[in-house]
Amino acid sequence: MCLGLYSKLTNSGPSGGYDYRSTIAPWARSLFTLRPDTGLWAGVPTTCQAHAVLGMLVIAVVPYTRLVHMFSAPWFYLFRPYLVYRSRPAGQPAERAPRRGWEGIDT
Repeated sequence: MCLGLYSKLTNSGPSGGYDYRSTIAPWARSLFTLRPDTGLWAGVPTTCQAHAVLGMLVIAVVPYTRLVHMFSAPWFYLFRPYLVYRSRPAGQPAERAPRRGWEGIDT
């Protein structure tokens, strides 16, 4: 994100800026259709090139990291009960079988 912001700020000005829609967007589209057109990449500023390559690298690495969990949508975490840990003397068995869900704390 920081590289994209830096690229935007360095390649734009009050009178106009770099139009990525005529070069980077068609180039990315040609990659996804498996017919890369490297001629579109010729006049692209270096910061925009670095931003595009780093973005593709992050997308390529996500399946092999813990970031893949963002696709699993763990909605049940929002509604699960809190875990309450209570200590008891070592070797003492639990008094009853654990139950699922919310429980009051006897004080």
